[in-house]
Amino acid sequence: MSLVETLSTYEIKPYHIIGGAAILTCAGYILTRNRATTTKAEPGVVMVYEIPIRGTIPSFSPFALKLETFLRMAKIPYRVDHSDKTSKKGKIPWIEIDGEVVSDSTFCIEYLTKKFKVQLDDHLCKEDKAMARCMWKMIEENTFWYAKKAFDSSMIQMLVPLQ
Repeated sequence: MSLVETLSTYEIKPYHIIGGAAILTCAGYILTRNRATTTKAEPGVVMVYEIPIRGTIPSFSPFALKLETFLRMAKIPYRVDHSDKTSKKGKIPWIEIDGEVVSDSTFCIEYLTKKFKVQLDDHLCKEDKAMARCMWKMIEENTFWYAKKAFDSSMIQMLVPLQ
């Protein structure tokens, strides 16, 4: 039997189409990621590098959302590059301002707080600042990773009833 005869008798299933679409999507993503961009910010303007946006969602990354929210609250001028270009440490998001590069959203916020002399929590007492720090760390360090683990395939398999 020739290849043409074999292919003509081959029955295409829906999962073949879905699998092919997934492979093409992944290939397109891999080929276009880390592509250098020509986006440059003016002096004194923060350039934020993060993952590409999909549809109407501002960002899939909670860390990028945290960084952008800080920049808006602190009224620091910034521009966003959605090229998926990673920092030298392999992190996203990361910032560049006046030739300085800072990776990791927490380090970015600390750096920008010092550089622009921003204190969003000046009106809080010591106890409120401590409570805010506890909540921030609990949500960032525990809740995010728990939610990520919950969507792990092994967890999903435990939630699917046995048939």
